[in-house]
Amino acid sequence: MKSLKWKLIAMYLGLVLLVMIVSGTYILLSLRNIEISKSRQELETYAKKINDQVITGGEEEYFQTELLRTVSNSIGIQGNILNAKGKTIASTTDLQPPYEDYKSSVIVAAMSGVASFSTGKRIQTLFG
Repeated sequence: MKSLKWKLIAMYLGLVLLVMIVSGTYILLSLRNIEISKSRQELETYAKKINDQVITGGEEEYFQTELLRTVSNSIGIQGNILNAKGKTIASTTDLQPPYEDYKSSVIVAAMSGVASFSTGKRIQTLFG
């Protein structure tokens, strides 16, 4: 009789553990997707702000100064302005030339006119 009782307890605990793992995984993935979506929207907002305040009507020689002024209040936001050839012409990470060049698939897609977003360790987007 005791062995049947312990088998039932073990099966019940195993079932509870399995349900907790599955539901916990679902909750974590849902929260991750929500945070990615919020980050994407925030980056799009900053990209539009930078486009309006720095690029539109501005001259390329002042992009660096205007970019730093526009993004300086944005905690954790790093950005670059690239020209049509993909060369960085203004950056929030490097204060003066030479700037780092980016060759990721996100940048290549953005240069072809497709909005793109990466969820890797380093999120990159094109501001112009």
